[in-house]
Amino acid sequence: MKEYSAKACAKINIGLKVLGRRADGYHDIETIFQSIDLCDEISISTAEKGIQIISGHRDVPADETNLCWRAAQLLQAFSGEKRGCNIHIAKRIPVGAGLGGGSSDAAVTLRLLNRLWNLGLDDEVLFKIALKLGADVPFFLNPGSAVAYGVGEELRRFENKCVFFGVVVYPNIRISTAWAYGNLKLNLTNKKNYIKLETYFVEKLLLQEYPLFFSNDFESLVLEFYPELNEIKALILKSGADFAGLSGSGSAFFGLFQQEEKAKAALTLFDSHPYQKFFVRPYREVPD
Repeated sequence: MKEYSAKACAKINIGLKVLGRRADGYHDIETIFQSIDLCDEISISTAEKGIQIISGHRDVPADETNLCWRAAQLLQAFSGEKRGCNIHIAKRIPVGAGLGGGSSDAAVTLRLLNRLWNLGLDDEVLFKIALKLGADVPFFLNPGSAVAYGVGEELRRFENKCVFFGVVVYPNIRISTAWAYGNLKLNLTNKKNYIKLETYFVEKLLLQEYPLFFSNDFESLVLEFYPELNEIKALILKSGADFAGLSGSGSAFFGLFQQEEKAKAALTLFDSHPYQKFFVRPYREVPD
């Protein structure tokens, strides 16, 4: 039985601005997606029929609520493929953390099934299918660094020349993206002074300059409802991070360092906390 496997990487958001609510109910945003080497592993094999999700992780649904299941179903509907598949998900990226794990898994599922079923779909078609699954799924078709606009689907990819060592701390709190947007109080005065990120030539910025340009509009909301999380960012900054912030709509916080030793030392500050913590680097692998 033929089987294909690939890593599905997480991402962090280096800054995130919510510019306003759209007529379709979604929100226009501006952010930088940066993939990191905290990864799930997706393995897919063919089946005579049906879609089966296999995972030993309690937070991975095995039905149509799983984005990988929906990705396979969309590919079947688009291509007319009659065969099914078995999708094995080795989960490492925390769920509900703002790290994009579910979206990344779905993007890798699209890529692998395109090969497994010999569909021959090009990048443009896969992008359109990915967008139906979620606004940030298209980014994960080709992970790296990208400035994102619109609902997150308008991507300008660039080479991030900042060499960093990172920490990610997940406080075991699942935050729904829908909840975060529903409770966010938009500051329309910010929009008046809005300058596109590209104006700052983000690919030329030094890591120590990040605090001057980047912030996350969801951070104050998350800290208002979960004030105990203030300590996470404070400890990361205390340990010497050049930049720290919330990823996505939370609840994971990350810190970026120029020195590997400082990043690894920062993790030890959380040894007495019941949090999940990870040492990370940029993920630059180009998919097959």
